[in-house]
Amino acid sequence: MAVVQTRRLGEIKRLVNLHHKGGELEIAIRKWRMEHGAVDPTPEALEFAIRLLKRQEERDVKHFHGSGLDRCLREQVLTVLGYKGDWALDTDRDAIFDDGKWRGLRWQMQLFMMGIIKDEFHAERIFRVKKWWVKGTVDAFGELNGKPVIIEIKGANDRQFEIVRSEGRPKQSYFWQVLVYLVLAEDLGVAVDRAIIFYENKNTQEMQEFNVYLRDYPKEAALVRRKYRYLNRARKMKKLPGFHCSLRETDMLFRQCAQAKNCVMLAEQGKFPQTPQNLLIFKKSKRKERTFRLKLS
Repeated sequence: MAVVQTRRLGEIKRLVNLHHKGGELEIAIRKWRMEHGAVDPTPEALEFAIRLLKRQEERDVKHFHGSGLDRCLREQVLTVLGYKGDWALDTDRDAIFDDGKWRGLRWQMQLFMMGIIKDEFHAERIFRVKKWWVKGTVDAFGELNGKPVIIEIKGANDRQFEIVRSEGRPKQSYFWQVLVYLVLAEDLGVAVDRAIIFYENKNTQEMQEFNVYLRDYPKEAALVRRKYRYLNRARKMKKLPGFHCSLRETDMLFRQCAQAKNCVMLAEQGKFPQTPQNLLIFKKSKRKERTFRLKLS
């Protein structure tokens, strides 16, 4: 009994510390676990998971995606124009994707049991803005302490987790990903101003969260809108943005690009030359363009 009481006091102290750090989602999770313990999924949660898995669709390659904001613009336009990407066989990478998928489902079931998300339509929630030809699929859209919130779930190994924790900020591409979701939600009239990037340490199951409020990033939100207007305009005109890499095998961006072969082939055939400057919505200054790339990389 004394051991149980000591552990409970330890959890209470941890909650007090989290209140000072602003870990609102982690506080809710730990409070729920203190009350319910380590429980198996309820029958309702299992039914929720089955319904969610049934409505998951294959990746849509006909639209631009919020999760791809930091990828090469040329690659994105080629994909939407119907050029089939060529991902090299990589079982390690596939295992990472599988880990992310099942980790996401486990947390979606947890959030459902906690009442943060109501049903399968609030998990894998799709925000689609037709005028930009873009869509975003969020891991969870629900209410935390009575306020609407988008939750994006990420896994990180011990080394990555410690880097994120020590730096006190999420991976930059994750920041832009949730910012896109908030921008899309606002343009659709969905009342949500906050997103949480929720990390789980793959080694220890420790948690770390970061809040992103749309109102804090008006310039970045404007940049997101300009970028998607530009991408959609390129799609309509069937013109490609300029090259984002050197087209050489030594270039990591080139090696990781799903459209690398198509890009080289079209360049050799003289098709789809670099987009003329008058199509660009961004400022022509090289300094400004370099700043734009740095912020999105």
